[in-house]
Amino acid sequence: MTSQRKIDANKRNAKRSTGPRTEIGKLRASRNAVRHGLAAKFGTDEVDIRNIETLAKTLATDRPKCSAKAARAAASAQLELIHIRKVRTRSWAP
Repeated sequence: MTSQRKIDANKRNAKRSTGPRTEIGKLRASRNAVRHGLAAKFGTDEVDIRNIETLAKTLATDRPKCSAKAARAAASAQLELIHIRKVRTRSWAP
């Protein structure tokens, strides 16, 4: 069980950790995903669509019981994860 001392310390810390309070700070924080490239719509440009379709065909060929819709969904999810990993790697690079 958590001691009262720890509970009080957590409450004090939480009061200081509420995020940005000024309008400028809130605006800056709201743009984080855009700045890092994670707010961009994935799968809407021609290259993304072509890559999704190519991977979906490969998945459907390898798994005959897989429907075309399921293969497209899996391909889109996989390629979006790759995109997220690239963005994350770029943002952590020195």
